Amino acid sequence: MLVHPREAPSCTGGATIDTTSPVVARRWLARQMRAYREAAGLKQEAVAQALRCSVAKVSYAETAERPFRLRDLNEVLVPLYNVPADEIPELLDACKRSHTKGWWDAYDDDVAPGWYRYYLGLEQGASELRGFVTYLVPGLLQTPAYAEAIMMAPVSGLDPEEAVGRTAVRMRRQELLTRDPDPLHVHYVLDESVLRRIVGGPDVMRDQLAHLAELAERDNVTLQVQPLANGYAWDALGVPVILTFPWEGDPGVVFVEGRPGQCLEKPADIHGYTQAWEYVRQSALPPVESLALIHEAKDNQ
Repeated sequence: MLVHPREAPSCTGGATIDTTSPVVARRWLARQMRAYREAAGLKQEAVAQALRCSVAKVSYAETAERPFRLRDLNEVLVPLYNVPADEIPELLDACKRSHTKGWWDAYDDDVAPGWYRYYLGLEQGASELRGFVTYLVPGLLQTPAYAEAIMMAPVSGLDPEEAVGRTAVRMRRQELLTRDPDPLHVHYVLDESVLRRIVGGPDVMRDQLAHLAELAERDNVTLQVQPLANGYAWDALGVPVILTFPWEGDPGVVFVEGRPGQCLEKPADIHGYTQAWEYVRQSALPPVESLALIHEAKDNQ
């Protein structure tokens, strides 16, 4: 059986994957097709023989490194796996979506490297994001002026055109917070130093903190602050973002910021980072007290 993601009317009136992300459509389809193959009791070698291709090609498709071909899916794999007729349209729709382009593909590698475009595709189709940040306000929560100050800083090494492009990408990402229907739910734990570190000058920082306070009032945004008085609260494994997807059985993905391209998808890795995040969350201030601290930091600018 299919493990269904969010559903929404398709252009033909049926149900389909509700995502504008070809990356997530490809990932969802890969999981489905692997489950169908295993349920049919087939090895990848048998599938490769039926498709007249290499085993590597089957493996790449089942790990979402490459999309399935629509013809292979429709003419070979669906009958080979005895897929129920009522489940075929959603598989074919996902396959078509997996070959489309996301908005992030319009940017070149200087603005959005390949590993970052992959992350943007995952984020676009996620239902929930959890993270812990220790240095700067996370990109999804930044004001344009705050983001621009980061991108324009000499230490960034970016030329003005690249800085403008990266700021534009960051602002485009934030549309997920107001996505209709089903906005992205985010739960961040912010180290208190994030509130105290002045980026772009006092005026920019004051506006940024006011923006955080406004976001914290939204139903789909939860902010907690880890007080400096709590001491060292995270290890040196980078800053993790845990993405959850809207269908049953998917373990999610951990993206480790500060380690370009490191997306962890093994259940054991995800479980470890999730446990660590839970420890930090439980030791942080509750949302109401965190909001008061954000206001206090803003008023002291």
